[in-house]
Amino acid sequence: MNRKGFTLIELLAVILILGVIALIAVPAINAIVKTSNAKIAEDAAIKYIKVIDDINSTSLLNNSDYETITFTDVHDINPYVHIKGYIPTSGDVTYDEYSGLVTMANLCVNHVLVRYRNQHAVAEGQCDI
Repeated sequence: MNRKGFTLIELLAVILILGVIALIAVPAINAIVKTSNAKIAEDAAIKYIKVIDDINSTSLLNNSDYETITFTDVHDINPYVHIKGYIPTSGDVTYDEYSGLVTMANLCVNHVLVRYRNQHAVAEGQCDI
């Protein structure tokens, strides 16, 4: 008698092996996704702050105060900043009172809290909105 196919034991062994591979691969993939989301949020925060600084610098050079962004709440700033990609959904910004440039910021970008200090952005975990 010539039988073709797999026995139940062989099928269970394959399923067990696939389960072990999944146990190893899923946490590694999750760590990669989390790291890349943090990097994307940091880059978006730096881009956002650079646009604010550019608007304020241009305004100071042209001696026109009406275009200077001095709001501290991101909800008030967002209509003035036109960039592609992620923008902060919440947060606060602190300016240098003489130059109008951003000195500190706490921004929520893509559900990642990004703290901006001394021209460096660091992702520090999750944020609410």
